[in-house]
Amino acid sequence: MDAPAKQIADLAANLCVPVPGEGVAYSQRMVALLIDGLRYGAGGQSTATSPRRNSM
Repeated sequence: MDAPAKQIADLAANLCVPVPGEGVAYSQRMVALLIDGLRYGAGGQSTATSPRRNSM
């Protein structure tokens, strides 16, 4: 599923707002998750194949 540009912009804006009770590491994980999703996709119904990464 493709995301409209406005949804991506809203997501990026929300990543800039600190989460109460969470440190910087939380925001870094969320950014990493976003980048991972943009890079490899979510799987789901897409017909494109995505390269798999080794789990850490």
